Amino acid sequence: MRLQAPRERARPRSRHLNFLSRTAVTKGYAAGKVITAGALVHSIVRAFALPLMSRNRSVLDVIVRSATVGLFHSYGVAAGPQLQAKPSEVRNAPLSGSIRFSGAGFDASLELVVPDPVLARIRNEPLTATTSRDVIRELTNQLMGRIKNKLLSFQVALTLSLPSISRHVPERAVATPGSQTSVLLYEFRTLEGPVFVILRGKFSEETLVFTSSGVSTEGDVILF
Repeated sequence: MRLQAPRERARPRSRHLNFLSRTAVTKGYAAGKVITAGALVHSIVRAFALPLMSRNRSVLDVIVRSATVGLFHSYGVAAGPQLQAKPSEVRNAPLSGSIRFSGAGFDASLELVVPDPVLARIRNEPLTATTSRDVIRELTNQLMGRIKNKLLSFQVALTLSLPSISRHVPERAVATPGSQTSVLLYEFRTLEGPVFVILRGKFSEETLVFTSSGVSTEGDVILF
């Protein structure tokens, strides 16, 4: 199954643009100004990613947040990253998609938890058990692809597994005491409910060396 990002969805999209404009306006956008897709994502990065980096947040944090915001924006859903995720709110989560990845300094899994109202918004039609699984599987695959693409700028080429679907287990959002496995939890607010991204495994940013050449842009075909 391949999801197609909507090109024109005037009424629903304006609702999300109004929601996100509250953030954009506080960062210097005039109320009522037309915001292009590029400017919208740029405003999110300026509002959230740059302050996070100034607070000594990791490069991986910024990559995951910007990739998630960009993915949901491509489907007309404004996802505002939260500075601190609340593990307790993941307990009532429905299905989740997961995918394993490995590479220089990385051996972990990504889990994407999306509530049914957000899936229905993206699908733009009533959901069935089958379509819910299909949509979240495809979103998980696309999100991991975006993260892989961004890590290419740091000379890290990831190897990915196929995405799988399961009922979310709350314990996966919290690190086990004494375990060498790290857990990174990211929360994003949408009008239809919170979205969570959970990275669980081993991460090392010592291998990240930035380069600005030879990197594909979003939308390019990347084989993995």
